[in-house]
Amino acid sequence: MTHTNILLVGNSSNIRNKHLGYKIDSYEKILRFNDYNLSDEYNKDYGSKTNYLCINRAFYRAFINRRKNIETHKYEKIFVIFVDTNELRKTRKCSKKFVFLLQNNIDCLKKEFQLPKDIFLTSGLVMILYFFSKQNKTLHITGFNHTPTHYFENVPDGRGKRHNWEFEKQLISKFEEDGKIIRIE
Repeated sequence: MTHTNILLVGNSSNIRNKHLGYKIDSYEKILRFNDYNLSDEYNKDYGSKTNYLCINRAFYRAFINRRKNIETHKYEKIFVIFVDTNELRKTRKCSKKFVFLLQNNIDCLKKEFQLPKDIFLTSGLVMILYFFSKQNKTLHITGFNHTPTHYFENVPDGRGKRHNWEFEKQLISKFEEDGKIIRIE
Protein backbone atom coordinates (compact mmCIF):
# COMPACT_ATOMS: atom_id res chain seq x y z
CA MET A 1 0.00 0.00 0.00
CA THR A 2 1.51 3.29 -1.03
CA HIS A 3 0.73 6.60 0.59
CA THR A 4 1.64 8.86 -2.30
CA ASN A 5 -1.71 10.61 -2.11
CA ILE A 6 -3.00 9.76 1.35
CA LEU A 7 -4.20 12.15 4.01
CA LEU A 8 -4.41 11.26 7.70
CA VAL A 9 -7.36 13.15 9.18
CA GLY A 10 -7.29 13.46 12.96
CA ASN A 11 -10.28 14.23 15.13
CA SER A 12 -9.10 17.51 16.63
CA SER A 13 -11.15 20.68 16.44
CA ASN A 14 -8.34 22.81 15.01
CA ILE A 15 -9.70 22.73 11.43
CA ARG A 16 -13.32 23.39 12.38
CA ASN A 17 -14.82 26.26 10.36
CA LYS A 18 -11.86 26.29 7.92
CA HIS A 19 -13.90 24.73 5.09
CA LEU A 20 -11.25 22.14 4.15
CA GLY A 21 -13.75 19.41 3.25
CA TYR A 22 -13.30 19.76 -0.52
CA LYS A 23 -9.51 19.76 -0.21
CA ILE A 24 -9.59 16.73 2.10
CA ASP A 25 -11.84 14.81 -0.30
CA SER A 26 -9.47 15.58 -3.19
CA TYR A 27 -6.95 13.10 -1.80
CA GLU A 28 -6.94 9.65 -3.34
CA LYS A 29 -6.94 7.91 0.06
CA ILE A 30 -8.21 9.17 3.42
CA LEU A 31 -7.42 7.56 6.79
CA ARG A 32 -9.60 8.45 9.79
CA PHE A 33 -9.58 7.40 13.45
CA ASN A 34 -11.98 5.60 15.79
CA ASP A 35 -15.38 7.29 16.14
CA TYR A 36 -14.91 10.01 13.55
CA ASN A 37 -18.10 11.84 12.57
CA LEU A 38 -18.97 12.70 8.97
CA SER A 39 -22.48 13.98 9.48
CA ASP A 40 -23.56 16.84 7.21
CA GLU A 41 -22.68 19.31 9.95
CA TYR A 42 -18.96 18.47 9.58
CA ASN A 43 -18.55 17.71 5.85
CA LYS A 44 -17.58 21.24 4.86
CA ASP A 45 -14.67 21.15 7.32
CA TYR A 46 -13.69 17.46 7.49
CA GLY A 47 -14.80 16.07 4.13
CA SER A 48 -16.99 13.06 3.48
CA LYS A 49 -14.62 10.42 2.14
CA THR A 50 -12.89 7.58 4.03
CA ASN A 51 -10.82 4.70 2.65
CA TYR A 52 -8.97 3.51 5.73
CA LEU A 53 -9.94 3.38 9.39
CA CYS A 54 -7.63 3.16 12.38
CA ILE A 55 -9.15 1.96 15.64
CA ASN A 56 -7.54 1.65 19.04
CA ARG A 57 -7.75 -1.19 21.54
CA ALA A 58 -10.86 0.11 23.35
CA PHE A 59 -12.78 0.62 20.13
CA TYR A 60 -11.70 -2.81 18.87
CA ARG A 61 -12.78 -4.52 22.09
CA ALA A 62 -16.20 -2.87 21.81
CA PHE A 63 -16.42 -4.06 18.21
CA ILE A 64 -15.54 -7.71 18.92
CA ASN A 65 -17.95 -7.71 21.86
CA ARG A 66 -20.59 -6.30 19.50
CA ARG A 67 -21.05 -3.06 21.45
CA LYS A 68 -19.79 -1.03 18.47
CA ASN A 69 -20.65 -1.57 14.85
CA ILE A 70 -18.05 -1.07 12.14
CA GLU A 71 -19.43 -1.26 8.64
CA THR A 72 -16.38 -3.11 7.37
CA HIS A 73 -17.59 -3.04 3.77
CA LYS A 74 -17.00 0.74 3.70
CA TYR A 75 -13.22 0.45 4.16
CA GLU A 76 -10.33 -0.86 2.10
CA LYS A 77 -8.27 -1.46 5.26
CA ILE A 78 -8.94 -1.26 8.98
CA PHE A 79 -5.87 -0.80 11.16
CA VAL A 80 -6.22 -2.08 14.71
CA ILE A 81 -3.55 -0.82 17.10
CA PHE A 82 -2.42 -1.65 20.63
CA VAL A 83 -3.91 -5.15 20.71
CA ASP A 84 -1.90 -8.00 22.15
CA THR A 85 -1.70 -11.60 21.00
CA ASN A 86 -4.06 -12.81 23.76
CA GLU A 87 -6.78 -10.46 22.50
CA LEU A 88 -6.16 -11.64 18.96
CA ARG A 89 -6.70 -15.27 19.96
CA LYS A 90 -10.13 -14.39 21.34
CA THR A 91 -11.18 -12.64 18.17
CA ARG A 92 -13.64 -14.15 15.78
CA LYS A 93 -12.28 -14.70 12.29
CA CYS A 94 -11.59 -11.25 10.92
CA SER A 95 -11.79 -10.00 7.42
CA LYS A 96 -8.60 -9.69 5.40
CA LYS A 97 -9.25 -5.96 5.55
CA PHE A 98 -7.91 -5.88 9.11
CA VAL A 99 -4.25 -4.99 9.70
CA PHE A 100 -3.21 -5.62 13.30
CA LEU A 101 -0.39 -3.59 14.84
CA LEU A 102 0.37 -5.48 18.01
CA GLN A 103 2.16 -3.92 20.93
CA ASN A 104 5.44 -5.50 19.83
CA ASN A 105 4.99 -3.87 16.38
CA ILE A 106 4.58 -0.51 18.09
CA ASP A 107 7.63 -1.18 20.26
CA CYS A 108 9.60 -1.85 17.05
CA LEU A 109 8.39 1.47 15.61
CA LYS A 110 9.54 3.24 18.79
CA LYS A 111 12.95 1.62 18.44
CA GLU A 112 13.21 2.39 14.70
CA PHE A 113 12.44 6.08 15.33
CA GLN A 114 14.47 6.20 18.57
CA LEU A 115 11.53 7.13 20.79
CA PRO A 116 11.42 6.54 24.55
CA LYS A 117 10.19 3.05 25.41
CA ASP A 118 7.80 4.27 28.11
CA ILE A 119 5.93 6.83 26.00
CA PHE A 120 2.29 6.02 25.17
CA LEU A 121 1.71 7.05 21.56
CA THR A 122 -1.56 8.35 20.16
CA SER A 123 -3.24 6.44 17.35
CA GLY A 124 -2.32 9.28 15.01
CA LEU A 125 1.38 9.11 15.77
CA VAL A 126 1.39 5.31 15.49
CA MET A 127 -0.07 5.57 11.99
CA ILE A 128 2.39 8.31 10.98
CA LEU A 129 5.31 6.13 12.10
CA TYR A 130 3.76 3.07 10.43
CA PHE A 131 3.52 4.83 7.06
CA PHE A 132 7.04 6.23 7.43
CA SER A 133 8.34 2.72 8.12
CA LYS A 134 6.66 1.36 4.98
CA GLN A 135 7.83 4.09 2.59
CA ASN A 136 10.10 7.05 2.88
CA LYS A 137 7.74 9.64 1.38
CA THR A 138 6.15 12.84 2.59
CA LEU A 139 2.93 12.29 4.49
CA HIS A 140 0.04 14.75 4.61
CA ILE A 141 -1.95 15.28 7.82
CA THR A 142 -4.74 17.50 9.10
CA GLY A 143 -6.88 17.62 12.23
CA PHE A 144 -3.97 17.06 14.62
CA ASN A 145 -3.51 19.61 17.40
CA HIS A 146 -1.87 17.45 20.08
CA THR A 147 -4.61 17.74 22.69
CA PRO A 148 -7.36 15.29 23.68
CA THR A 149 -10.13 17.37 22.04
CA HIS A 150 -12.44 16.10 19.31
CA TYR A 151 -14.43 18.21 16.89
CA PHE A 152 -17.61 16.16 17.38
CA GLU A 153 -17.81 15.62 21.12
CA ASN A 154 -16.83 16.85 24.52
CA VAL A 155 -14.03 14.53 25.56
CA PRO A 156 -14.62 13.03 29.00
CA ASP A 157 -12.17 14.03 31.71
CA GLY A 158 -9.29 11.61 31.85
CA ARG A 159 -9.26 10.56 28.21
CA GLY A 160 -5.84 11.09 26.71
CA LYS A 161 -4.05 11.56 30.04
CA ARG A 162 -1.57 8.79 29.21
CA HIS A 163 -0.35 10.62 26.11
CA ASN A 164 2.53 13.08 26.16
CA TRP A 165 0.97 15.77 23.99
CA GLU A 166 3.95 18.12 24.13
CA PHE A 167 6.35 15.36 23.06
CA GLU A 168 4.14 14.48 20.09
CA LYS A 169 3.76 18.13 19.12
CA GLN A 170 7.56 18.56 19.08
CA LEU A 171 8.12 15.30 17.19
CA ILE A 172 5.58 16.13 14.48
CA SER A 173 7.01 19.67 14.24
CA LYS A 174 10.43 18.11 13.64
CA PHE A 175 8.96 15.87 10.93
CA GLU A 176 7.47 19.02 9.34
CA GLU A 177 10.82 20.85 9.50
CA ASP A 178 12.50 17.82 7.89
CA GLY A 179 9.92 17.83 5.07
CA LYS A 180 8.50 14.43 6.07
CA ILE A 181 5.06 15.82 6.95
CA ILE A 182 2.93 18.47 5.26
CA ARG A 183 0.13 19.82 7.41
CA ILE A 184 -3.06 20.77 5.54
CA GLU A 185 -4.78 23.66 7.36
